[in-house]
Amino acid sequence: MAGGAIHSRPLSGKSAAANEILKDAKLPRPILILLILLVVIVGALLALAALDRPVPVTHVEQPVTNAATH
Repeated sequence: MAGGAIHSRPLSGKSAAANEILKDAKLPRPILILLILLVVIVGALLALAALDRPVPVTHVEQPVTNAATH
């Protein structure tokens, strides 16, 4: 290895096959961006759903008078 050359040769045949599969499995950029955006939106919705807390009910009652029916 003269000159500090870096070889990207895999160590075994098994990892060579894995590298070929991963190299061929690249997604187009727009699809990848849409998937990331979908994951972020779903994560945000789940985070907002976890923030939901029950609020005690308060009754507001007002007397009804005859003047309101005219």
